[in-house]
Amino acid sequence: MTAPEDGLVIAGEVFRLPPGGRPVPAPARVRPLPGAPPGLLGLAVQDSQLLPVWSAEATPAAWVRLEAGLIGGTGFAPAPADAKLLALPATPPAHPAPPLPAPPATEPTSTAPKPPVQAALRFDGASLHLSLHALAGIRPWPPHRSPVPGRPSGAAGYADTVDGPLLLLDAGWCFSTPASQHVEADGHVAVLRHAGRQLGIPCTAVAPGETGPAFLPRLETPEGRRLLALAPRLRPVEQVSPRPSRSLLLCRAGGVSFFLPSEAVDAVMPPQAPLPLPWGAQSAGWIGACAHRGAVLPVADAARALGPVPLPQAPPLLRLAGGRPVALAVAEVLGLRTLPDDAVTLLEDDPLVAALVASDGALLPLCRPWALAAPSVTPA
Repeated sequence: MTAPEDGLVIAGEVFRLPPGGRPVPAPARVRPLPGAPPGLLGLAVQDSQLLPVWSAEATPAAWVRLEAGLIGGTGFAPAPADAKLLALPATPPAHPAPPLPAPPATEPTSTAPKPPVQAALRFDGASLHLSLHALAGIRPWPPHRSPVPGRPSGAAGYADTVDGPLLLLDAGWCFSTPASQHVEADGHVAVLRHAGRQLGIPCTAVAPGETGPAFLPRLETPEGRRLLALAPRLRPVEQVSPRPSRSLLLCRAGGVSFFLPSEAVDAVMPPQAPLPLPWGAQSAGWIGACAHRGAVLPVADAARALGPVPLPQAPPLLRLAGGRPVALAVAEVLGLRTLPDDAVTLLEDDPLVAALVASDGALLPLCRPWALAAPSVTPA
């Protein structure tokens, strides 16, 4: 494509390209939108985003990508200094249409708002629909996923995307089918923002319309509200960090990698088999005891709350900070990490996971240490 001029010609008039507007190839596939106003040709996916496509021309030969969509014209040309700025109004720039005849005096004028434009998501033959305004975008399936501690029903994992951290939902739960959680390499995730939270819905195709049941009512059920509580909160546009960075201890237990606040751990003890408890305290959640700095510490199993993978026979032990002497058994201690504050997204409503941490392309949970210990233990 030759280097274009700085103006797009529409209906014989030259419009000046705004900052950020750029020439692009014609959209490969435009899906018609039922009930669309004149000039709105439909929707197209470009750069993994679902965009409206506008044109007042019968056969547009030049296209410009604006922040809110695509617009077509007859070609590019130099824009005069007083040329109008190219934009996407309610109707595209075109010759004015003849005025409509006035309605009869006895016929009331309807002021009811138009229903929101709907998008249909499809997966394995099933479909659902939701408002296009609730979608932040359609993204490629994230290459890295982190499991949700406890593996609650409906949750497929956490992922860090260009839109920020989100909770990936299980495809079977979203589409009410026995669909697999796994998405093929060409699959996508629809980024949904609802009630101040960010979630991801697996999908293999997107189209305009209302095919399938509405999805948002699913999030008003008890199971849906539980998933919303696990989903990361949307970050404010300007997030002020109270500290430039923080120190976290990276561990693994139950098949899950997770962080603990470094200040919550008094000491890391070498791998050892916990001593058996003679008084039957296993009923309280303990798996044994150990000796450290002249004290006998009951040992709790971190894997009990995180996942099904059992601990090794001689696991590393963490002595938790606080007035009560308690040791926490983990599968591995992977070391300290210093991470910026803006890599941490708080989860205020979850009793086990305090936050999600973006680290090395993955999204890992920051756990509350005393929630990993035995249920009967509380910090002094």
